[in-house]
Amino acid sequence: MDSFLDDRVAHLIILTAVCAALIAVGVYAVAKVRGGLADTKSDASDLVTKFREIHGEGDLTDEEFRTIKTLLAGRLDQESKRTDEED
Repeated sequence: MDSFLDDRVAHLIILTAVCAALIAVGVYAVAKVRGGLADTKSDASDLVTKFREIHGEGDLTDEEFRTIKTLLAGRLDQESKRTDEED
């Protein structure tokens, strides 16, 4: 057994296996993070509700709230069309 661990080929095999394991763990971690980020993506109606609450608390002016609603209106239309197509 001692002669096997002294062999350069054995070191290369072990190093390759460790690198492959580290790459697999890295790919898994990135996939989990990206999947988690996709799940937390808010739809436009949720965003409008949140901004309405912020506006109600006085942290947004009327003009800022109107601007945000205008910007999100396009996304609301797209989401409603997408929902209609799925049904």
